[in-house]
Amino acid sequence: RMPKVATGKEALLLWCKESTKGYDNVTVTNFTTSWADGLAFCALIHHFRPDSIDYGSLKKENKEKNLSLAFRVAESHGIPSLLDVEDMIDITPEPFSVMTYLSQFYHAYKNGPKAAAGGIASIKVDQADTTPNDVKESEKKKIEENKRRMEDERKQAEEDARKRREMEENRKRIEEENRRRMEENERKMKDWKEQNQQKRSRSDGDAKCAKCGLQLEGDTIELQNTLKEYHKKCFGCTSCGKKDRRAPHLGQ
Repeated sequence: RMPKVATGKEALLLWCKESTKGYDNVTVTNFTTSWADGLAFCALIHHFRPDSIDYGSLKKENKEKNLSLAFRVAESHGIPSLLDVEDMIDITPEPFSVMTYLSQFYHAYKNGPKAAAGGIASIKVDQADTTPNDVKESEKKKIEENKRRMEDERKQAEEDARKRREMEENRKRIEEENRRRMEENERKMKDWKEQNQQKRSRSDGDAKCAKCGLQLEGDTIELQNTLKEYHKKCFGCTSCGKKDRRAPHLGQ
C-alpha cells in the first residue's frame, strides 16, 4: 500500500483528522465549527503530548475553558498564540486564521514520535496555501500588537515599581523626620524638667555651686546653656583659672 501524500489545505485537514481520531466529542471536518468548542485543539495537543492535558476531564459545554487551556498549553510548547478565545466563541471562527494556527501545530509536532499517524508518510503543508497574503498581514499585525501590548505592560510595570520605591523612600524619610522630631522634643522636655528642678532646688535652698559644691547664696552666676550655677567668686576660666567678672546671668 502506497503511503498517502497530500499538500496544502487538504493535507492539513487530513493530518488533524488522523491526529484526533477516536477522541470523544471530536469530529474534524472543517477549519471552523469543528474547533469552536476547543476540544479538537485539546485532543490534538493530547495526541502528541498526553502529559500536558487531562483530556478525560474536559467537558464539551466548557468552550471558553477548553480554548483557554489549549491556547495556553500550545504556547508553552512554542506555538505562537494567533487566536483569541473571543474570536472562536462570539462568532463563527475565521477559517484562514484557524488554518494558520493549526499549521503552527503541525510544524511544532511533525517530528514527534506520533508524527506519521494514520499511515500518512508525509504531509507537505504549503505555508502560502494556508496563509494568504491578507491573512499573513493580519497575523503580522496581531503579532506586532501583542509585542506593543507586552512592551506597554513592561513599561507600566517599571513605572509602578518606580512609584512604589518612591513611596517607600518618602515613608522612610517621614519616619526619620518624625523620629528626629520626637528625640528633639524629648531632649527639650528633659532640659525643661532639669531646669525646673534646679529652680525648685534653688528656691528650697538646696541648690549647690557647680564648682565648690557648697550651697548657693549671695551673688551667683547661672550658665543657661548648661543649666549650671556658680558662686560669683567660683566662676572662672576652666583653662587658666582666671576669674571673669562678666556673667550671662546674675541671681541673688
